[in-house]
Amino acid sequence: MEKSDLLGELSQRLQEMERISKVDMSAVCILDKLIESCSSTERFWRDNDKITIQNSFLLFHASRNARIILKKMKQRLIEAEEKHENPVVVDQSLAIIPSLSELCVAVSVLTKQTPTKNLVETVSKKVEFLRDAAFINGLLPTPEEEIEELDQKRLKTCFGKLADTLQAMLV
Repeated sequence: MEKSDLLGELSQRLQEMERISKVDMSAVCILDKLIESCSSTERFWRDNDKITIQNSFLLFHASRNARIILKKMKQRLIEAEEKHENPVVVDQSLAIIPSLSELCVAVSVLTKQTPTKNLVETVSKKVEFLRDAAFINGLLPTPEEEIEELDQKRLKTCFGKLADTLQAMLV
């Protein structure tokens, strides 16, 4: 199932939850599928050697942002009843669906064609807009949540290589 179809289904479930003013855990299954789809797109951009590293990184970053925001949405829906956020979290989730959909569609389209500078810039703006909307609606992961899944050893190795490259360039 395509991300756009899954996002449409999620939107319908959220609208139904909004109508009955109660969180329904059936949305969690849809969120799991969306999260896995975003993970797959992240791997696609991470491993893509047919485009520039800059474009590949930006598109990876876009997919990752969609995924971590979906994970936060899932967490908030699961915790809604015990934290008395029912149905507020539904309204907040619905508020970001349009920008989430726009970003996911744009990134998916680019998996089938060569990204141009303008398209990549558009995706970058969509990421910024999504993060702003997620922040406003309490669906943006904290900095700690964003980095908890990073491989610290690999990150240090990459930063070490970057530092060595910069030092060599300056000398």
